[in-house]
Amino acid sequence: MAFKIVKKNVRRRLMKIINQITEDYNYDCADNFRFYEVGNAEQKAEYEARQSTGCCGFCDDVKVKYLGRTFIVGFNYGH
Repeated sequence: MAFKIVKKNVRRRLMKIINQITEDYNYDCADNFRFYEVGNAEQKAEYEARQSTGCCGFCDDVKVKYLGRTFIVGFNYGH
């Protein structure tokens, strides 16, 4: 999973952003949170592996800029 590749403080901030998206747009039962830094093939492969295990609705390809870097975040929702 991509979470272990990203520094702890960046991971924490990205998770807060994902949680904020799910709250702001009322995604019910959000889970399977994932992200990767654009250009990092290892993180992207782990993102895609995690993405394939999700069910129901999904939200992917949301671009987030943080500390001058671009990340793609995603999650599953609903049941």
